[in-house]
Amino acid sequence: MKDIGVNIVNWNGKQYIEDCLDSVLGLNQVRPEQVIIVDNGSTDGSREFLERKFPGIKLIKNDRNTGFCHAHNQGILQSAARHVLLLNFDVVLTAGFLEQMINSIESDPRVGMVSGKLLKQVAGRPSELIDSTGIEMPYYFMRPRGENERDNGGYDAPEQRDIFGPCGAAPLYRREMLEDIKCRGEYFDEDYFNYVEDVDLAWRAQLRGWKGRYNPQAVAYHERGATRKGNPRITDDYYVRGLRNRYFSMIKNMTREEWKKYWKRIIGVEMVFIWGDFQFIRPRLKAFLLAWKGSLPMREKRKLIQPRRTVPVDYLDNFFKYQEMRVPALIRAKYFSPKRKAAEEKT
Repeated sequence: MKDIGVNIVNWNGKQYIEDCLDSVLGLNQVRPEQVIIVDNGSTDGSREFLERKFPGIKLIKNDRNTGFCHAHNQGILQSAARHVLLLNFDVVLTAGFLEQMINSIESDPRVGMVSGKLLKQVAGRPSELIDSTGIEMPYYFMRPRGENERDNGGYDAPEQRDIFGPCGAAPLYRREMLEDIKCRGEYFDEDYFNYVEDVDLAWRAQLRGWKGRYNPQAVAYHERGATRKGNPRITDDYYVRGLRNRYFSMIKNMTREEWKKYWKRIIGVEMVFIWGDFQFIRPRLKAFLLAWKGSLPMREKRKLIQPRRTVPVDYLDNFFKYQEMRVPALIRAKYFSPKRKAAEEKT
């Protein structure tokens, strides 16, 4: 199908990638025009496995891990499809996923990005816990909407369909949008390496007037954090880089008016984050220092992004608001609550 191409970045994902590809190429999916895998210097034998098991797939081989952002930029440049579905190797699609995603993106010419309903896969087993129904941004604190809630259809209503943007594990992007919002020739900002790059891309798209859409009929399962499991160093890097990239995104995409309007709430969220667990102070401070050191390139990109915005300052206000009393619980539930782990283990 010429309307859609599928791109996957692989880094030591041999344990997961066969199930991912089987779900993409299954009989219950529309046939994508092309499937591209960018291998980021895997050492677990997954590259050899892919060449043997899926010889018809275009495989781009990097000698080292160049990062999620750079690798996906490589794949997007190689794809000729009108719409590009990006997948983590630990995502498994259900029947009809690709068709549902295409239906959503073609429903409106200003829809540039689509999220399906991502449910958690825990230790290889599908669960009823939500992984993401899109990105939400309560006072610029990025989080997967509905994460760790049980899927009871609460996000299936039509009024829940407009979203800030899709999670980077399985987003569908309109190529026209990607070409419109790229900065210095990059779709994803390669200074991020990985983490929060989906938020930044969605933010730039929103500033240009593109819409995000959620389709609850497009269901997939995601084993979140597959590359981090059992590796404390990578987990620590995830928190620090993710927080740094959050600051990068705010530097690039917020207006002065927004800073003046929301600075008290933003600082409040920062304090609640630290209050949730004092052990988080060290990576928080490290991320802040790294963001400060790397702020000059972000300010230079800001000079390219802001003059091209086509929406008024208050256009995104509804995405950035939150119910005040929910914020401490919201942050603690995502990062610090022991109930989170217990809920996952029960599924």
